[in-house]
Amino acid sequence: MWRIDYSPDDSLLGIEIGGELTLKALRELAEAHARALEATGGAAFRVRLDLRDLFPLDEDELMLLADMKRVAAAMEGCRGIRILATSPTVALQQRHTASGHADENVVVEARPQVAS
Repeated sequence: MWRIDYSPDDSLLGIEIGGELTLKALRELAEAHARALEATGGAAFRVRLDLRDLFPLDEDELMLLADMKRVAAAMEGCRGIRILATSPTVALQQRHTASGHADENVVVEARPQVAS
């Protein structure tokens, strides 16, 4: 499962990835990511990569996601990348595949509990 959206009002490119993804699904996400980056039109933006429901990735999937981060970080308008994870393994994977952007950080936090 993945979802991507760009909010020009908030200057935020939001990417949410959850579950156990195939390489094919991540390739589809990478294509949508490229279109979303184009939608920024060169304006300043920040990336929020929500991986709180993601299972650890295999090497090929991890490298594809790392490439996506590097592409976003290389854009002149990128003002930072915030990565949310609950799994220590996913957080470690993201730290080891950092984009090189000066303002990239991995935050380990659980999803807020919804009152019932």
